[in-house]
Amino acid sequence: MRRLLLSLYVVIVAVPVASALSFAWLWDHGLRTELVRSAEQTALGAQFMLELELRGVPVTEWPERIEEVRRHFGYEVTLLRLAEIAGSDRNLQRLRQGLPALDEGAEIKYMLLPLRGSDYVVRVYIVQQEDEDAARSIQGFYYLLERQLADASPQQRIDWLQAVEQQFEYPIRSVPLSDIPEETDRNRVRAGEIIAVDFDLPEERFYKLLPGEDRALQIGPFPRYFLERNLEYGMLLAFALAVGFALYLWVRPLWRDMLALERGAQAIGQGKLDTRVEVATRSAIRGVAETFNGMAQRVQELLRAQKEMTDAVSHELRTPISRMRFGVEMLERTTVPGDRERYLQAMHNSLDELEALVDESLTYSRLTGAARRLSPQTIDLARWLAEIIDDAHPFAGEVRLSSEVHPGDARAHMDAKLVARALKNIVRNALRHARTTVKVVIRQDALHTTFTVEDDGPGIPAEQRAAIFEPFYRIDNSRQRGSGGHGLGLAIVQRICEWTNAEISVADSFLGGALFRLRWITRDIAPVSDGVQ
Repeated sequence: MRRLLLSLYVVIVAVPVASALSFAWLWDHGLRTELVRSAEQTALGAQFMLELELRGVPVTEWPERIEEVRRHFGYEVTLLRLAEIAGSDRNLQRLRQGLPALDEGAEIKYMLLPLRGSDYVVRVYIVQQEDEDAARSIQGFYYLLERQLADASPQQRIDWLQAVEQQFEYPIRSVPLSDIPEETDRNRVRAGEIIAVDFDLPEERFYKLLPGEDRALQIGPFPRYFLERNLEYGMLLAFALAVGFALYLWVRPLWRDMLALERGAQAIGQGKLDTRVEVATRSAIRGVAETFNGMAQRVQELLRAQKEMTDAVSHELRTPISRMRFGVEMLERTTVPGDRERYLQAMHNSLDELEALVDESLTYSRLTGAARRLSPQTIDLARWLAEIIDDAHPFAGEVRLSSEVHPGDARAHMDAKLVARALKNIVRNALRHARTTVKVVIRQDALHTTFTVEDDGPGIPAEQRAAIFEPFYRIDNSRQRGSGGHGLGLAIVQRICEWTNAEISVADSFLGGALFRLRWITRDIAPVSDGVQ
């Protein structure tokens, strides 16, 4: 889950950052390229207009003429000599060729307009204007146009404006006042004002009354570059595509792995219990897949154990049931009092055997279930073991049962009832197979608490010591039903050891029989229990 959230965080952070960098690059390279190209075209038109204004004017009078022009402009206009210009090699080369040059900084601040046929350059500072400033700054342009149109006839004006318009990227033409949408604006134009219509919109235009006519000189609409017109939509589209693509890259492997989980769950639901889900090592849901596989493995083991238990219990039940059926038939046939008592006693014994089998089967089933709560307590091991030995004495018969605890004051923190159940099963198993002696010893040191149970019986072959902990497993004639038990006692011990993290082993005893050893790490002897007795 942590990996999943981390990958989502990376997507959420990385995509906006990458998008912002992409948009910055697009603005810096794409839109600036269009702006520079348009500015250069405008500079050519301005150069054309200034050269017309200075045509026929002696060079010595140019500074005064430029100063007069400057008073009509909203921009700063300065006449310089080429030698006074400090700029890049590219700009200087363009100026020597008679071509306009632009400020090469991050923002275009001025235009350099060479006056061809001289070593003079006009520098025009450009500042982004608001509505009023834009109208004031364009009045200089109107001033130059009006001076050229002053002595021209209406038709000459139209022809001349067409020639001027070719120098620019936007319309410059004579239009009737009716083209101005608002009556208020038309009245302002008649009063000699310069007005802006749809300022800062794609149809932005300026109007000023033509001297001596009921017409206006229109400048604009100005070009709106592709990126400028569509940048907002492009940004939204690019951001949406970037986020969508990033989410696709994030969701695709997650979706694939989720489908694998779904197919695995369906397969297990159809009874294919050996199904396991395979995901990539770096998958965001690898932990979920491993948990799922662990669950599937556990379910498979539990069902297999349940089947084995069902088969084994069914087999074990047949013998006492058959004996009871035989006893009932014999009771129906015999009239001898002694025989009837013998058959009744045999039937009681079979019922006791059935009851013991059912009890051990239920105990084993509970221990095969899920993890249980701890019920630990600190106990005196000598006193605790004495109670177990007292409980086992009725099963000892002629067998001598002894016990020892080293050291005598040893204590342990554990689920006393559950561990006692395991030790009782081992002791009773030893009593059933011992000839004369069973010995129980508890030893404790700084690291371990160890229980050992030894007998002088026939022992257990080394190759079968692991199998004796399986339910209903018997290895030889000495461990047939005639010796007592149902083959579940040691299986229960094995389950208790699994829940309590104990090590259990079987070896040869110095007494000649088998030796069972249960070992816990002393500091961890706190077994898990659900109250199984």
